[in-house]
Amino acid sequence: MGIGSQLRHLLSQPGMLRIPGVHDGYSARAAEVMGFGAVYIGGGVGIGPNLGLPDMGVMQSSHLIAAAGRLAQLVDIPVIADLDDGGGHVLRVRQAVTDAERAGIAGVHIEDSDFSAGRHFPSATQGGGGHLNFSDDRVIGFDAAVERFKAALSGRRDPDTVIIGRTDAALHSFDEAIRRGRAFADLGADVVFLAHLAPEQVRLAVEAIPAPLMNCVLDPAGASPAACTAMEQDGLKILFDHRAVPLAAYQAEWAALERFRDQGDIAPDLPGTRVQLAQVIRHAEWAEIARDHRTATDQTH
Repeated sequence: MGIGSQLRHLLSQPGMLRIPGVHDGYSARAAEVMGFGAVYIGGGVGIGPNLGLPDMGVMQSSHLIAAAGRLAQLVDIPVIADLDDGGGHVLRVRQAVTDAERAGIAGVHIEDSDFSAGRHFPSATQGGGGHLNFSDDRVIGFDAAVERFKAALSGRRDPDTVIIGRTDAALHSFDEAIRRGRAFADLGADVVFLAHLAPEQVRLAVEAIPAPLMNCVLDPAGASPAACTAMEQDGLKILFDHRAVPLAAYQAEWAALERFRDQGDIAPDLPGTRVQLAQVIRHAEWAEIARDHRTATDQTH
């Protein structure tokens, strides 16, 4: 079964898929070892900090594809990738989808955001750091969004690759988001992602759009287990968390660097974590391969 077929099989199962956001090989492999059926890599938390750049449309789709493709080669579960606007121009969008598919990525979404003047500006009320001011984000016109999505569909070579129709229009109008989501579904979207959809809006969106619905929670407060359960009961097909795992890793890294800088503190060994790391990176498996080759080489002398 190909990787796209695996993702389609997951989508055909009853209930809601919980898909974690990952940002590197360790987190992707750890998710696989823990039994998650798929992983997601975003253009912001997942990749931006790795390149040292903000998620403001700075990165090219080739950067996003390369990062997601590296993870796709490491795991045997499907990888879903955020390709931002796919390059904006319809020909670039088409090529971005083709390139992502060739990189082994099982599913992609390309958004209808207008990157011409940047996006995701820092919130002034938070001192310019951390929280984002989504109110400054803009989307392209309806007709242009439809053409961009058509271009994404035309870039697919493997019919099993999952093309997700994403719109950010809910930032300014729930009705417009529904309009675009329905248009994507009518064109053949395998999944529709209404970014910035509030949990309490899920039921209305599910009822209005004739395609499986995907959502994430952008509220800095996160979402409780009860809220996630409610979204599942309302018919949501995919709930992904793009930020929790990367932010937890960055927080721990910053704390370790700070302790070493300020106190000369070298943290004690963490045997439990070392065991988990060894399992995730298949240390024993690689060691066995090396021993077999070493034994074979020794026998030739």
